Amino acid sequence: MGTIDTCFVDQIDGIFREITSKEIFSKRDNSSPGRWLDEMNNMNVTKLSLAVLEPLRKSEVFASNFKNAINYPFMIHRNSILHGYETDFMNETNAYKTISLLNYIGTIVYDITNKK
Repeated sequence: MGTIDTCFVDQIDGIFREITSKEIFSKRDNSSPGRWLDEMNNMNVTKLSLAVLEPLRKSEVFASNFKNAINYPFMIHRNSILHGYETDFMNETNAYKTISLLNYIGTIVYDITNKK
């Protein structure tokens, strides 16, 4: 299960970048999901769609560095996982979290983005 989980984290990163031209695991202002949501708000996107996408505004949770990840113990942290810092990541709960995030990006974000 572990290899699949880490591959999904990489896939989430790539799929989100392909759909939005932004980086889901980035804290840089110009490429963060929050910046993308601001851009979507200026387009013809429904308030309901924006509400569904609102969790993406908290990119600092996903993009936490090793030091700050401890403040968000129940979240998926790309850096900690892919750089081997989080070694207890491979469990059923985190697998479901990763699959859920992949599904959210691959369906909801994709669908809303393509209906704008």
